[in-house]
Amino acid sequence: MGFVGTRQGENAARRSAIDNMCRHSPYFYASLFKHDIVVLLIERCAEPDERTRKFECVALGKAAYQNE
Repeated sequence: MGFVGTRQGENAARRSAIDNMCRHSPYFYASLFKHDIVVLLIERCAEPDERTRKFECVALGKAAYQNE
């Protein structure tokens, strides 16, 4: 899964998928950390595209909340 796409909508959709994976199961957390995907999500919170930033922040927030 690439994090640098040609269109912002595609990037936002990828992050939304990560959000959904974290929402329904803790199963994916180890892989997300192992492959530094969480670090990439944090870095992308500074994206100029508002929609992308929104999904980044929501995905990170839900991951943190769900993993309590």
